[in-house]
Amino acid sequence: MLIIETLINRSIMRLLFLIITFAFVLAARGQVDVTKYASEDLFDVKPLIDVETINQPKKEAKKSQWEAEIQKGLDYWNQQEYDEAQFYFEQMQEEYPQTLIFPYYLGMINYERNRFDESLRHLNEVLRIDPLFLEAKYMTGVIFLEQNNDKQAISIFKELKKLPKYSAYGEHGLALYSLKRLDAYRTRLHLKKCLEKDASFLEAYIPLISTEIYFGKIKSARNYIEQALVIAPTWEEGIMVRAMISLLQDENLEQFETDINTLLKLDPSNYHYNSIKAFLKMELGQYNDAVKQFKVVYDSSVDTLRRGKHSFSSKFKKEESVQRSLTYYFDNYSMDASAREHLDKGICLLIADEKEEAIAQFDSALIYEQHPAIYNFIGATQKSLFSIHTNTLTETYTNAIKLDSLNWIAYSYRGESYLSQNALNEAYEDYSMVIALKPRQKEGYKNRGNILTASGKYRQAYQDYSRAIALDTTDTDLFFNRAKIAYLMNYIDHAQSDLDNILKSNPKDGEAYYIKYQCKLTLGDTMQAIYLLDSASKFEKHNQNYHNELLTRASEADLYEYALNAHNRLVKYYSYQYRHLLNRGEFYYNNAKYDLAIKDLENLIKKDKTSGKGHYYLGKCYELQGDLKQSSKHLKKAKKFGYSPQ
Repeated sequence: MLIIETLINRSIMRLLFLIITFAFVLAARGQVDVTKYASEDLFDVKPLIDVETINQPKKEAKKSQWEAEIQKGLDYWNQQEYDEAQFYFEQMQEEYPQTLIFPYYLGMINYERNRFDESLRHLNEVLRIDPLFLEAKYMTGVIFLEQNNDKQAISIFKELKKLPKYSAYGEHGLALYSLKRLDAYRTRLHLKKCLEKDASFLEAYIPLISTEIYFGKIKSARNYIEQALVIAPTWEEGIMVRAMISLLQDENLEQFETDINTLLKLDPSNYHYNSIKAFLKMELGQYNDAVKQFKVVYDSSVDTLRRGKHSFSSKFKKEESVQRSLTYYFDNYSMDASAREHLDKGICLLIADEKEEAIAQFDSALIYEQHPAIYNFIGATQKSLFSIHTNTLTETYTNAIKLDSLNWIAYSYRGESYLSQNALNEAYEDYSMVIALKPRQKEGYKNRGNILTASGKYRQAYQDYSRAIALDTTDTDLFFNRAKIAYLMNYIDHAQSDLDNILKSNPKDGEAYYIKYQCKLTLGDTMQAIYLLDSASKFEKHNQNYHNELLTRASEADLYEYALNAHNRLVKYYSYQYRHLLNRGEFYYNNAKYDLAIKDLENLIKKDKTSGKGHYYLGKCYELQGDLKQSSKHLKKAKKFGYSPQ
């Protein structure tokens, strides 16, 4: 029982908890956030339509191109690159205005983006083309629920309920309405009726299973998921839910492991299925197998761009030092059996975030064998413990290097430790060793370039950054560092070229705009420089120095718009500093924008009644507008609070 409870807590309790409390925590769409354990689209309402069933264009010659364009749009949609997806479907809709799949997809994309009015517009276009395409009608009901137009939503769902072919849709819609009202009983009732009408309506199973569990009907929940898996035996979300229920119902670890293995057969590279299996092995005390499985997890790439059928936003900590230590361990696997036993257990504890216990296991492993892999893991653990002094970390990696002078990982992290102690010479030597051992890896060049920059050796730093860029042209930090060096050496064209590369990939990089602003100033192009400084200020909104510098430059050049931008950002992002409100009020006054000045200065005085300067400019504004009574009042207060300009 302890193993089961720990396993749930470690790796799957989040999903299980969400299933149990489904009726009280789901949003009206019937979605659950289970990104740690299953795909994010687990409970999404999907476009319930097969492209092959749509009225396709009659020109067979264009059929393959048509399908390719559809797939391109779907790929963008799956990647959540909504603008691109909409572009493709809009182009296709223009070419084939009577093909209803395109406005339907556009409606669904806008629904996912919470653009409900736009979604309704497209779905209504579908219904204009084909009033009998009632999947679109169902979706309009779902959107009305989102917009709190419950009466119209219910009307649509009841209408669908009366149609034999679409009665399941109607019941599902009414279940969503009941769910929105937190009525677990009626949610369950409608979901049951939905499946009675259409047992293949997969979207209904998981919420129904959740309500069954909520009402304590575990056996019924198990029966429903088994029914679903008979209909769709490769339905991954369903297999995952069965794995959960097998633990909940009868603590059936065997079924749980069988289901996880089935999921891995269906999707061997799935990050989360591998992670769950690794934790299972760990909790069963099979530490060596667990470490091998964790190696698979660490080596698998987490798709942060959300591409593909199953794409995840991982919450699993993939610390670089642990990943590298695992790689070194498996590359240098020969070890005393007892040492390995303690090391494997320690690795599992480290990954489970039990760091003190992990170090105890690593220390025990060292009793049996002094192995560099063990010191690598001790170092990886110490790096994540803020209480560990940097000297201790340096000593750990020094021990690893003594045992293996080719251990580039140890040189790299010892160099990092030296850097934190400002021991630049020692760090330089270590990163030089990293370069010697891994000449085709950018890390050594990048860090040595940073050391050379700090030492004022700009030309050598420029060379190291250039070598690193040759190895990785996607690392914008390298281009930025090289651009700064080029600027300092007065290689303005080279600096601007690097900065342009950065801004191509990230048009909102404020720091790149700032360095480019400095380049333009050096070239004497003041107007272009101020434009770039405005961009730097815009994108580095919490950099007060950028805003102040923009204000100074724009004021000197008498550029009203840029000066106002600086004032606005200072007021917005530093609202607790009342002087910015006063300064903008004075700015408006000096530019004859008296209504705007009065608004700012009145706001200032509400916050700081003793602002003599605020009262003075407010009085002057009222004077120029002819309100002498208000003017006199505020000018007197200005004198009272000690402000009397000459």
